[in-house]
Amino acid sequence: MDRQIHKGLDKLADGLVIPQLHTVSLMGMMFATYVLENATSLVTPQQNISSNKDIIHDLTPQSWWQYEILEVTRKAKFSRLSRM
Repeated sequence: MDRQIHKGLDKLADGLVIPQLHTVSLMGMMFATYVLENATSLVTPQQNISSNKDIIHDLTPQSWWQYEILEVTRKAKFSRLSRM
């Protein structure tokens, strides 16, 4: 999933005309946020890459999934991001 998001944002980087592009990755009730910066074409958080070829590369750290869509304060965060 992380790899797909980064790949998609990389494709959009060249044609981006706004300062930042925000995206959300939703899994169940938890979501993580990504930001593509137009000036640098960098995506945060950076792609999670393992140097061990025997390990799946597309794992994201649990700390990235810090927002729960049903919590009142988190719902406000999700709503704000979805309007950007």
